[in-house]
Amino acid sequence: MCHLKRLAFACLALCVAICALAGDLRAQEEGAWRQLLQRDATFSFTDRSASMARAALEDPRSSSSRRAAAWVAIGCAGAVADRAKAEQAALNAADPERLGAIFCLGSLAAGGLPTLRGIAAKDDPASGCAWLALLLAGDAEARRALEEQAADPRAHSQKLAEELLLWRYDPGSSRESAPVRAWLSLRAEAARRFGLHSGETWSVRALRELVADQDWVREVVLGAAPRVRAPGVKDYMLRGLLEQRGPARLEAAVVVMPVELSQLVANGLWSPRDGGEWVILLDAVAAHRKETLVPEVLRAARRTALAPRAMELLAFGGDPDSSFEAFEASKLRSDAKQALCAAIGAAGSAPALRRFDELRSDPDPLVRAAWLVAAMRLGQVKPRTEVERALEDAGDELHAPVVSALCRNARDSLCASMLESRLAAARGKETRQIALALAIEGRYAGRTTVREMLLQDPPPAGRAGAELVVALRRGASSEDLQVFESLFPRGDDRALDLELAIALGQLASPTVVPVLREALWRGSHDISILAAGELAEVHGLHFLHDELASPPADADAGDMRRLGFAIGTWGGIDAVERVSRLRRSNPGDPALQGAVLGALAARTR
Repeated sequence: MCHLKRLAFACLALCVAICALAGDLRAQEEGAWRQLLQRDATFSFTDRSASMARAALEDPRSSSSRRAAAWVAIGCAGAVADRAKAEQAALNAADPERLGAIFCLGSLAAGGLPTLRGIAAKDDPASGCAWLALLLAGDAEARRALEEQAADPRAHSQKLAEELLLWRYDPGSSRESAPVRAWLSLRAEAARRFGLHSGETWSVRALRELVADQDWVREVVLGAAPRVRAPGVKDYMLRGLLEQRGPARLEAAVVVMPVELSQLVANGLWSPRDGGEWVILLDAVAAHRKETLVPEVLRAARRTALAPRAMELLAFGGDPDSSFEAFEASKLRSDAKQALCAAIGAAGSAPALRRFDELRSDPDPLVRAAWLVAAMRLGQVKPRTEVERALEDAGDELHAPVVSALCRNARDSLCASMLESRLAAARGKETRQIALALAIEGRYAGRTTVREMLLQDPPPAGRAGAELVVALRRGASSEDLQVFESLFPRGDDRALDLELAIALGQLASPTVVPVLREALWRGSHDISILAAGELAEVHGLHFLHDELASPPADADAGDMRRLGFAIGTWGGIDAVERVSRLRRSNPGDPALQGAVLGALAARTR
């Protein structure tokens, strides 16, 4: 009986926890929806918006997404002269341009109502958007029809009618629906391209919001730190590594101070906080080919759950002490088995391949494919034949696993060549997967494909877009720089904006100067000094002197002393003399004091 009571209480507690979790998720969704509605109220459109939108519609290179946003901008700007063209697009264009034209007619109201009523009355995928457009136009007939549908429990469109009416007349109580989501998304895209956000252009407003986030600014500065070649940069990277959080400091440390990083780990002075930081660190080591410079880091990683991955990188680095004796295939997860196979292939160890021969018949096709690629790298003919056959046949069970295994081993010339041959025939996710692997290796075909993906309209968002930027920014060309500058800032995509800003900082683009300037005056001491170093590296030390001559209105003595310290750090005694002349040799001036301290600190390096 007691057992049943305990079980009942446990079930009750589980139900309460599930309900609480569901409630939290609903609250988060509702909060995001409210933010979306609030942001929409900040968008506005002018006659210039309509003029720019017309130019976009006349441009044969405009994508359907851009044309859709153009129609919305024309409607929101009240350009009634374009109503007839909008009607034609609402009837004949393809989505999403057609949806933009429908909403344009709703915003213009006069004259377009018959067309909208015709679309709304049909069994048409766009009928919900047409009903919403009619409400936007203030059509009383449409409102009555929707009210009747909302009151009729037998109407198949009852829920949609309720949602549209609620949004139109009580948006604060509304819930998300597909037509309203489409309208808000197109309005946002129209504001990005042609309109205003809180009275400013989208890019100006977006950049203002980004630089207000000090954590985001810090990540940009740390990510761009490898640009600075002066010895002192390691001092500021070290403090950031030891005391701060965030992925950018880990990758920057791998690039700027790999030997020092390895010594810190070897002597127990620093270690990644958790498995997530270990993953970021090892990925950075692999991406920047630092395996031979961080052996202690990789050996420490062998004592974690990422041991096979660490072994893989040790093998890539040609570590003569690489040993596979400690691994038992039966105790490894699938991802660890794949890493182990990659390590065997990189080490060229025939004995290890024989020892783990059981993996060739593993239940997981990803593991079988990884073993075949490892055997192929060791020169075995039959595995190579199987890999080639699976790669050519998209219907083969091992096709996707083989592609994955080859991408993992793309630094091997044979694997990279096979991927290049496959790229033209690849489709969808496979194209992206292969292009990323080849781009990271600097292969022309991969870089070209990744660049084309970023130039899609709209570009991939979130982590998907950020991964493309990361792959393209290593060894980036002037053509890549133009792509990054055309995309930054997005404003509503922090992940993509971060990687774009880091890329622009590494490539010395003036586009990212406002971010570095914000860090210079508002960042913590170390971030401010690093930002000053990046600005001086690209624009010269005179940029910092100009900042000193025209500081922000709210800059205090501490800010001036910190900037002076940065000038002394990166410019030395000669820079101190210039500061002295600029500040009229005032010995109590905080900027001059900071410059002297910075120059003296730099002399100890």
